Amino acid sequence: MKIVQKEATISIDSRVDMTIKQNEEKLRQVLLILLDNAIKYVDYKGLISVVIIPLEGHVMIKVTNSGAEISSEDLSRIFERFYRGTKAKKGNEGHGLGLAIAKEIVQLLGGQIFAESVVDEIATFGFVLPINEQSNHTK
Repeated sequence: MKIVQKEATISIDSRVDMTIKQNEEKLRQVLLILLDNAIKYVDYKGLISVVIIPLEGHVMIKVTNSGAEISSEDLSRIFERFYRGTKAKKGNEGHGLGLAIAKEIVQLLGGQIFAESVVDEIATFGFVLPINEQSNHTK
C-alpha cells in the first residue's frame, strides 16, 4: 500500500441555521463517504470544501475537491457498484462501493445524489434531502 501525504485544506460553510430531521447515522455515513472520496482525490496542497445550502423544504450538501479529473464517461457511471474510474485505477485504493452505497442511502432518505466535474480543476459530489424525514424506511 502506497501512502501519500497531502497538505490539503478543508473549509466548511456552515452558516445555515436549520434542523434536518433525517436518520443521523445514515446522513453521517453519506458525508463520510463523500469526504473520504474528496481526500483520496484532492491534489497535493489542494482544497476540499463542504457547503450546506438551504432550499425550500430541502437541504443541499456539496463536497468539492480541487485537482480532480473525472472524465464524462466516468461521471456517467460513478455511482455504479464496483465501478472505479480511470484515475481511481491509478493508485488509489478502494473497491468502487462507496459512492454506490452513498447513492442508495440518499435515495432511501428520499433524496437525490449528483456528481459534477470540471476536468483538472474540481469535482463536486452532493446530495439534496428533504428537511423532514420522508423516506421509505423505519428507524
